[in-house]
Amino acid sequence: MGARACTLDWMEESAGAEEFHVETRTQRVVLETDRYRISGDLTLPREGYRSRLSDLLNRDNVEFIALVDAEITSVDGGEPNIRKFIAVARHHIQLAYEV
Repeated sequence: MGARACTLDWMEESAGAEEFHVETRTQRVVLETDRYRISGDLTLPREGYRSRLSDLLNRDNVEFIALVDAEITSVDGGEPNIRKFIAVARHHIQLAYEV
């Protein structure tokens, strides 16, 4: 699955607020914990600052990694569990890579 592009636009609710526009991409990733292999779509900035999976994993203020269209499989095998959304605790991730 290739990366798809979209944009995020929002307006701050303070006096003199400026519009903020970020182009994003969807990247399929695999996150492994000691018990599960989780693949899903992760939204990242298209380019520049914080646009890599490693940038997200190294951010101190990020506690959970949000994935959509996720497939969760036990490392012991078995049928995958499909979820539209899952939040994975960053401190449980042992291996992460883009596919």
